[in-house]
Amino acid sequence: MPRRKVISLEEKKKIVKLYNDQYRVKDIGKIMSLSSQTVSRIVRHYLKHWEVIDNTKKRGGEHRKKLNENQLEKLKEWVEEDCTISLKKISDRCEREFGVKLSVSTVHSYLTNFRKDKKSNDNAAEV
Repeated sequence: MPRRKVISLEEKKKIVKLYNDQYRVKDIGKIMSLSSQTVSRIVRHYLKHWEVIDNTKKRGGEHRKKLNENQLEKLKEWVEEDCTISLKKISDRCEREFGVKLSVSTVHSYLTNFRKDKKSNDNAAEV
């Protein structure tokens, strides 16, 4: 599914101005080359909150890793010692030994990244 087109604050203000100047949503959409649904969403938000919001800034925040490099190395060692160890057991062991609570999906992500790193290092060695 493609991402939505980012509509600038100036464009949103122009949409609201046209709406306040008695233009129909459908006509505003044609003028601005936007779907009437998009125009309607902006107008509805304006009518509900009496403001035009600027949501063009990047969403999300800082995504720091839960484990440092030493802890990641230890996790690799555990898997190399016992490749049948479950994700849940690794998660529990991280909590016991590091005091860091990890979800099973986070452990899975770390292990997937290990495989990717190993593959890229193996490919680099072949060249």
